[in-house]
Amino acid sequence: AGARSDKARALRAALCCNVAAVALALPDFHKAKAAAERALAAEAGSAKGLYRLGAAEMGLDAFDAADKALAGALALLPNDPSVTAAIKEVALSRAYKYLGVGQDGKFALHPSSYDPLFASDNPLIAAHAKVLAAVHSGSLPNNPETGEPPKEFVEAEAALNDAIEPPPLQAIYTGLFGGLPDVAPDARLPDGTGGGPGMAIAEFALKHVPLADAPQDAVADAAYLVPPGHRWPKNNGFLRLLPILRFSRVILPQPGDIAVYTTGYVVERDKLGFVRGQAALMAAVVHVDPFPPDNQPVPEGGLSVLVHSKPAKEASCGYRHPLRVVPPHLFSVPGGGPFVYFYRRSPQPNP
Repeated sequence: AGARSDKARALRAALCCNVAAVALALPDFHKAKAAAERALAAEAGSAKGLYRLGAAEMGLDAFDAADKALAGALALLPNDPSVTAAIKEVALSRAYKYLGVGQDGKFALHPSSYDPLFASDNPLIAAHAKVLAAVHSGSLPNNPETGEPPKEFVEAEAALNDAIEPPPLQAIYTGLFGGLPDVAPDARLPDGTGGGPGMAIAEFALKHVPLADAPQDAVADAAYLVPPGHRWPKNNGFLRLLPILRFSRVILPQPGDIAVYTTGYVVERDKLGFVRGQAALMAAVVHVDPFPPDNQPVPEGGLSVLVHSKPAKEASCGYRHPLRVVPPHLFSVPGGGPFVYFYRRSPQPNP
């Protein structure tokens, strides 16, 4: 009887593990967690049950619980690559959550980016802000058959552009963005200058990086979102130039990196397998809070990443702002996004 009972518990644990695996694939992390817990109730030493529970807790952002479950799985399966990979994924997930950046580079505009727009005295600006927020959240997607923007977006932008005399809408939005409490207008470049009107967006970001040893013709082309002439494709032209300047993709930022914000309207798959969109804004990473030691709490509000950017070529100055707070007008193109990627320049190669 005891042997049959043990077999029944093992079978129940295996079935619950299978249910958890299906739930993880959906993904439905709550259902996966419940199924994994049932598996462990039937068989406390179930390595698969601990692994599935760890994966579910990670999906729910319960990182301490995920670490505990995966540590138990690792003790039972010390050489299992899936378990060791999941443990590393938890560590990265902690970092991405602190930075406000998703594992594929995707992040959401911080709600405060829209505050000045909603508070505007012009009802058309407030209406346009509402449509922008819907576009960015994905609740107003492109037409799946034609790829055309949603009609609400087209109508709101047309009404606003028809009603507003110069300065253009972009200048109005930039001014509203500069009034946010955590945005510092007129932040100086490393050389002490301000990067006034006429300095391109990409050129402003590259001013933070030593490029004296780089091919100067490539530096000149990289100073533009869409490099002049026909040497570089229009879409992602700046991104295609970065490898020539010895920049490469990195996951977690540090001061001195370049942050490239993109939209999802024009997309391609990069060498790391991530889908990225057309470059829309470049910024220089100027501050990253150090991660706290193990088992120490994260500061309230998470960790801070500050960047230095110039939202428009016509802007009179640069802005220092949190990574997640960017001028919302930069992402008025529907299609999924915004996204952010980090690039770091490698030291000069040995001769």
